[in-house]
Amino acid sequence: MFFFISVLDLHGRDTALSHLVKPMERMLQYDRLLSAVLILTSSTHLDRDPLVKACSKLKEAQSHICQTIRDRENKDIILDIERSFVGDTHKFLIKGRSFVRRGPLTKICRREDKEFYFWLFNDLLVYGHFVGNGMVSTSESLEPYFWNNFS
Repeated sequence: MFFFISVLDLHGRDTALSHLVKPMERMLQYDRLLSAVLILTSSTHLDRDPLVKACSKLKEAQSHICQTIRDRENKDIILDIERSFVGDTHKFLIKGRSFVRRGPLTKICRREDKEFYFWLFNDLLVYGHFVGNGMVSTSESLEPYFWNNFS
């Protein structure tokens, strides 16, 4: 048995449930509404200070939600990269590591050019080559301790 919950009332207007559908979009709308009310509220009105506090709390919540979403997306990308490598020896997901960029680069050699695929993290550079079926074999990992030897 399936239940359908309508987000519109009998007159076609939004109900309270519709405001829970996309929380982040709603928070942006609340921010605009509170800011508009704040602009129209005189500086001597009793509600002025609570409105200022509400605006700042809402902005804090928005930034926290955005950061949580970015952290989750970063974690998912790193886990996908881990799963694409042959073998179970590659653990790229550690606290504080963030994914920056990935892409192919061609190494120019004497006999023939070789194409490698690189993954750049904030503290790690990994490169390898595709072995088929979307899997990657690692050629090299340059850890942070390696980078420090250049300075």
